[in-house]
Amino acid sequence: EMWPTPRPLGGGEPLSGLDATIAFTVVSALGDQARSQNVAIVASVHQPSSRIFLAFDKLLLLDSEGLVYRGPTATAGDAFAAAPFNLPCPDAFSAGDWLMDIVVTGEFATTEAAETSSTPKDLDLERPATPGLEARRARRAEIDRLYGVDSLPRAPSTLQRRQSVRAKDDYSVPYGEQIRVLFMRTWKEVRSSVFEKNAVTLHLGNATIAGLMWWQLSHRERDIWPRVTLSFAIPIAWVFYPLISSLAVVPTNEVMLKKELSTNSYALEAWFLVVTTTLLAPMFAQSALHVSLAYALSNLGPVLSWLGMYGTVVLALLTFQSIGLFFSAAVPAANLTTVAMLYVTFAFLFTGIFVPIENTPFPWLAFINPMFYVMGLSLHAVFSITRRTFRCGDFDDEGTEYPKSCGDDGDGTIAAVEILREYGLRILTPQICVGALLAFLLVARFAALFILKRRMRAHLRAQSEYARA
Repeated sequence: EMWPTPRPLGGGEPLSGLDATIAFTVVSALGDQARSQNVAIVASVHQPSSRIFLAFDKLLLLDSEGLVYRGPTATAGDAFAAAPFNLPCPDAFSAGDWLMDIVVTGEFATTEAAETSSTPKDLDLERPATPGLEARRARRAEIDRLYGVDSLPRAPSTLQRRQSVRAKDDYSVPYGEQIRVLFMRTWKEVRSSVFEKNAVTLHLGNATIAGLMWWQLSHRERDIWPRVTLSFAIPIAWVFYPLISSLAVVPTNEVMLKKELSTNSYALEAWFLVVTTTLLAPMFAQSALHVSLAYALSNLGPVLSWLGMYGTVVLALLTFQSIGLFFSAAVPAANLTTVAMLYVTFAFLFTGIFVPIENTPFPWLAFINPMFYVMGLSLHAVFSITRRTFRCGDFDDEGTEYPKSCGDDGDGTIAAVEILREYGLRILTPQICVGALLAFLLVARFAALFILKRRMRAHLRAQSEYARA
């Protein structure tokens, strides 16, 4: 599944470092894929056991001068028994070992190669001594007659053929198919964490604690401030988690990306879209549970208000994951945690909840803080969507924060517009908040992709320069 519907599939020493049993399992799996998906699989192997050797349908045997044998693997051991080769496979050798031995010792070399044998001296084998130059040339002439001269023409370096990762013609399947296969691979890794026990327990536990703290709020003046603080508490968790979890996306995938992009397995854009979107699936599901339970316990609002709050949380997830991806691509791995924590502190404090923005030295900083817009959108979800009013408390004109509504000339009810004005959010309409968050989201996401593409291009360029050197 790492290559979208490959025709063919190449394996560079896929059995290296494996014992014979595991190596045979790998070869069997490759054979099953070749037959079930009609894929031609080409793999280079060294020192295969007899069972692994015979698991391949066909053999392409090479030496330093080119092709030596091309044909069925099952009959390869006897291919050089007759004249002019006179190289029958000894009983003590498997076919794979024998073929490797006669190639390495220069039995088909047409130059004055070293005539040394790799056969151990203490192994009693009746094998002929390495023949002279004329005999070896006769063998090569017979090979050329069987398979044709230059049957394996020299090909340009793969590194020299690489094009930019932007060139879609480099990929054998359409963009949509790349996305499908990448999604299948990524979803296998992610699906078990969607309702992972510990994560669900954590978020339901947080929602329960919040619900008990803001238990069954009513619509009186004294409940306005608790509703404001709960409007801040619900989305703040879904700012921290996506940002922190996305910091590892580039460092943990960079080695794999370099390897797979170097073989044009897929477009970088397809990988970025699929991986970054699929990683949000657990958070979408778990945040829905969190918001639902917090709403039920606190009586924060009706279903329409819940929809507005959950939409706010989803937008916050996307925005802060995008910012985390930007940090992941742009900041060295050693500094990621420090940069992220400083940014979280900034986003947490510059919202106007703790200190009025106008009382800070740089009040304009709030407008470059996406959490400021998340806060504004969540307050609209709680207060504006339902247009519910609040009853004034038992205060005189000086005791209420809303003298216009609760004074002698007021009607005794507090409207949402007055609440938003009290907290300096009247100018932040839902349209402004959504637009600002989308701007943060798109800028951070495209910047992350741009920086990642530059890093991958630099790597491929360095490989190409190394190959040419």
